[in-house]
Amino acid sequence: MKIVGGGIACGKTTIIIKQCAEEGGFIVCENRQAARSIVDAARELGLTINFPITFDDFENKHYHPEGVEKFHIDNADLLLERMTKVPIETISVQGPIKKMMTEENAHLHEDYIKNLREIKDEDWINRYVKGEWT
Repeated sequence: MKIVGGGIACGKTTIIIKQCAEEGGFIVCENRQAARSIVDAARELGLTINFPITFDDFENKHYHPEGVEKFHIDNADLLLERMTKVPIETISVQGPIKKMMTEENAHLHEDYIKNLREIKDEDWINRYVKGEWT
């Protein structure tokens, strides 16, 4: 599992679009408006993706599971909070995690993320919490 983090408008969705185009599957996003924006952004990048699944369709399983091999969830925090109606403070995930960051959004959040790159080691969470990206 890969986790894409960062502030608003820093390129998280662009990374997910690229991952989806490369690996296949479906992007899950907040609503139809977001889905259309994602498809438009993919087109602008010259990439082809399946039309995204909305949170409603995802929660109600209104998609054809036999044709779905993987999901790329955009704004997973919003999906979880929508499901619980309570703010999510902390989450844990199973399995190996790769924190995805690129040079593309470095200029947008230099104060937030000091060294943008793929973090592949197990210690990234501790460094993220402390703000140490060395």
